[in-house]
Amino acid sequence: QKTKGMSGARSIITRPSSRDVAFDEDDDILYIIQTDINNNKTIRRCRFYDEPEPKPEDIFASKEEINELKGEIGDVKQSIRELAATITSAISKSSNNEPQSGSDFNAQKSVSKPKGNNKPD
Repeated sequence: QKTKGMSGARSIITRPSSRDVAFDEDDDILYIIQTDINNNKTIRRCRFYDEPEPKPEDIFASKEEINELKGEIGDVKQSIRELAATITSAISKSSNNEPQSGSDFNAQKSVSKPKGNNKPD
C-alpha cells in the first residue's frame, strides 16, 4: 500500500490484532501499522536505504588467508611445544639439585659456636 505522510498511514483501514506496512509515495519512508485487539493503532515510521548485496570476498576467507592462518596456528603450536620442553627441562634440573634423603641434608647443616666465654651472669 502507498500513502501520503503520517496522516495517510493513520487513515488506512486495518483489522484488529494485525500488522500492515504502508510506503510513503513521496519519500523513502515506510509505516508499520500494528493494531491491538480493539483495533487501536500504533504506527512506527522507518526510513530505508538501498543495501548493496555483499560480495563473496566480503563474506568468505580466501585460500591465501586460510593458509596464512594455518601458518600462524603452526607457529603457536611450535611455541607451545618449545615452552613445554623448557619447563620440563627446568623441573627435571631443579629436582636433580635437591638433596635425596633427609640424613644427607642434616649432615650438610653447620652450627657456628659463639666466640669468647659467654656465660650467663
